[in-house]
Amino acid sequence: MTAGLGKSGAESGMEAAASRSGAHNGRLARLDRLDLLSLLALVLLAAALVAAVLDYPADLPTRKELRQQQMVDPKLAAALDAAVNLIASGNPAEADKLVARLEQAYPYNGKVHMLRADLYLLRQQPIQAMLAMRRAVDLYPEFLDRKADDFQGRKVRNTMREAQQALEGQDLEMPPEERARYRKVLLYLQRKLAGSCG
Repeated sequence: MTAGLGKSGAESGMEAAASRSGAHNGRLARLDRLDLLSLLALVLLAAALVAAVLDYPADLPTRKELRQQQMVDPKLAAALDAAVNLIASGNPAEADKLVARLEQAYPYNGKVHMLRADLYLLRQQPIQAMLAMRRAVDLYPEFLDRKADDFQGRKVRNTMREAQQALEGQDLEMPPEERARYRKVLLYLQRKLAGSCG
C-alpha cells in the first residue's frame, strides 16, 4: 500500500511537473509569438526609416544660402550699402537720414539697427549704441556667430566696454532706475556674447 501510495505520489508529481512544463511551453509559445510581432514591428519601422531617408531632399539650402535669402529685397541691400558708404566717406548727417528712413521701412531688420549703432558710436554715444546693438543682435543673431560673414562680436564687445565705462563715469547724471535699466541691457549683451562664444 505504501508502495502504491508512493507510486501514485510520484506519478502525481510527474503529472504536476508535466502540467507546469506544458504551461511553460505555452508561455514560450506566447513569447515566441510576441517576439515575432516585435520583430515584425521592428522590420516595419526600419523600412519606414529607410524610406524616409531616401525620400529626404538632398538639395537643402546651406546656412550661407539661407543667410543670403534673408536679404531678398535688392532695394534694402542697395540702401544699406549706400548708408555704409556715407558713414565711411564722413557724411554721418546724410547717413543718419537714410538710416532713419530704413528704420521706418524695415523695422525688423537687424542690419539697419547695427548701422544706427555705428552712427551712435560716431557721435560718441556708447550707451545709445549699446541699445541699438541689442536690438540688432536680437533681430539678427548672426552678428554674434563667428562662422558668419557678418560677425560683429568684437564691435559689440568694445561698445559694451565703452558703455560700461560711461555708466560708471561720474560725469553722467541719470536717475538710478535708468542706470539700472542700462546695466540690465549690458548684462543681457554680455550673456548673449558669452553664449555665442564671440
